[in-house]
Amino acid sequence: ESLLKLPLSKSDTNRSVNLLDMVASIARKRFPDTCGDEAGPLTKELKHVVSAARVESDQVSSELGTVKRKLKVLGRELKRIAIEMKTEASSGNGGVKRANGMKGMGHRFYHALTKRFVKCARVHDSLQKNMKATLAKHAALLRFWGEDPTKRNPEFEKMENFYKVFSEFAHLWDGTTAKLRDQISAAWLQGESKKPSC
Repeated sequence: ESLLKLPLSKSDTNRSVNLLDMVASIARKRFPDTCGDEAGPLTKELKHVVSAARVESDQVSSELGTVKRKLKVLGRELKRIAIEMKTEASSGNGGVKRANGMKGMGHRFYHALTKRFVKCARVHDSLQKNMKATLAKHAALLRFWGEDPTKRNPEFEKMENFYKVFSEFAHLWDGTTAKLRDQISAAWLQGESKKPSC
C-alpha cells in the first residue's frame, strides 16, 4: 500500500514535485528501455492485474459453490430418472411413462441432458481446479511482496484488494510519466524557440 503513498510525499523545496515524480524521473534516466519514451503504459503491461482487480473473488467462489450444489441436485435427479426408466422398461412400459403416472422425458431428451450434465460437471471441475491454482499463485505472490498469506490482513483480505493497489499504482505511474514527458517536451520546445533563427 506504500506504493499509493508515493504521490503524497512532497518535496520541501518545490511542493508541486512529489516522491513519485522523482522515482519516475530517476527510472526514466536509469532504465530508458522500460521507463523511457519508447516504453508503453504500465496499465497496458499490467493489463491482467488491472482486470483481476475488477473480479470479486468471493463472488466467484460463491458462484462455483452454487453451481456445484445445483449439479449435485441435477445428478441425483438424473440417477432417479434412470432408475425409473429401467423399472418402467422392465415392467413393459418401455420407459416412456414415469412410475408416478406423469409422462416421462423420453430417452433421447434424457440422454441429451445427461451428456450436457457430464460436460457441465467437467467444466465446473476445471474451473474449481483453476480457482485453487489461482489462490495458490496469489499466496505465492503475497509472499513475494513480503505479505504472509496465512495471516489475516484487512487490506488484502480479498484477493482483488491486493491487485487494486497495483492497478491504482499503474494509473498513477502512467499519469506521472505522461506529465514528465510533457514537461520535457515543453522544456525542449522552449529551448528551441530561444535559438536564433538563420
